[in-house]
Amino acid sequence: MAKHLPEDRYLDDMGRVDRRKLEREPEIRCALKHPPKSPNAEWYLYTKDWLALLRQFAPDRVGALEVLGRFESRVRNTAAHEIVSISEDRITKDGGLLPEQLLKILARETGADLTLYDRLNDEIIRQIDMAPLG
Repeated sequence: MAKHLPEDRYLDDMGRVDRRKLEREPEIRCALKHPPKSPNAEWYLYTKDWLALLRQFAPDRVGALEVLGRFESRVRNTAAHEIVSISEDRITKDGGLLPEQLLKILARETGADLTLYDRLNDEIIRQIDMAPLG
């Protein structure tokens, strides 16, 4: 999301909300939905905060994050708190997306190359096939 949002205006070098920067950015500060109760507490951005910032600075990018946010809220507790394997059917049922759909959205939004492992695998096979026997 960094390419769509002015992160240098509200985050520090560690990716945390920088309160001093926000003092100079009332437009951004007003968009954030979850300020901490304590002025000394760490301030992390949640999906609702990212959505609010995207609506303000990159409204054309909101759709993908809304889809990912809904998926995250439906699957998170199972994935994060239960020690169980999560089947493809459960991901689809709970999250509302097929795993392939989720990966395509993530790849599109982050610029990730989903063919990397296939290409690496092909190269490994090629190298093995070319290796002398014995």
